[in-house]
Amino acid sequence: MRTVKLLNITLMLLFSSCNAQTKKDEPKNQNELNSNLPKKNISVNKEFEKNGNLIKYDSTYSYYYSNIKITPT
Repeated sequence: MRTVKLLNITLMLLFSSCNAQTKKDEPKNQNELNSNLPKKNISVNKEFEKNGNLIKYDSTYSYYYSNIKITPT
């Protein structure tokens, strides 16, 4: 009796977790694909001495997410 319960529990766990084969909704076109990505702006400032050696290095990264949907006309 105990083995039957253990077998039932094992089978229930096995079948309840089998959802790896289902496909997720994929973006249909390039606009939908790019709408989830942020707009990036990367600015790099370098300062060199007279011999050509790098003495300062500064970089700025900014990301912009928009919630406005653009539909082609």
